[in-house]
Amino acid sequence: MKKIFIILFLASFTTGCANYLKRKNCEKINWQEYGYNLAMKGIRPGEDNYVAECRKVEAEMNESVLDTGFKSGMSAYCKPDQAYLTGKKGEKINLDFCEPGSAKILSEKHKEGIQVYCSSENAYIEGTSGRAYTGICPPDKESSFNKEFRKGRKKYVQSMISGLQLKHNELEVRISSIRKANEQLTLRMALLPQPRTIIERTYDPVTHAMKEDTKIDDPYATQR
Repeated sequence: MKKIFIILFLASFTTGCANYLKRKNCEKINWQEYGYNLAMKGIRPGEDNYVAECRKVEAEMNESVLDTGFKSGMSAYCKPDQAYLTGKKGEKINLDFCEPGSAKILSEKHKEGIQVYCSSENAYIEGTSGRAYTGICPPDKESSFNKEFRKGRKKYVQSMISGLQLKHNELEVRISSIRKANEQLTLRMALLPQPRTIIERTYDPVTHAMKEDTKIDDPYATQR
């Protein structure tokens, strides 16, 4: 029962610490800017995982400021130029954010952006970026896009492997250096004179017997 109590206490303590840190991080956020950026991604605050986490830990976040930023972002998001840029980045557009009367022009501008995104030249660039392809290209562009995208992705993966190999080699050098230093220290330790045991005998006038005190003399204790 005692072990169970300790486990439960530690679990509660760990959760409490994690929630405290998360709450503090949430309270550092510029919520107006965050709300604006959410809108520009076509995401509502109620659909965002980070907002949900901050609400869950009861962080002091200004909901009205978040809402103001979100509405400002919605206004910018629902403009033809932004619809074009959203398509050009290969992102879907959330027309639910916008006035029904503007849906047609926004959809057309978005498709124009998608045509640029789905070009063979951009497909290779997207592949090398490491970003995921969402399948947004129309059927007549899909095949050529995927072909160039895979070429770019191959280069990206090769670059990642080269980078990881470089880090691996650097770690191997560091490990080798640490091992060598450890061997040298072990050798130095072995060569140090061993501590001496000193026994001091004194006469005890009360018991009329010799009393022994043992102590360790180690002049090399600091080095050891």
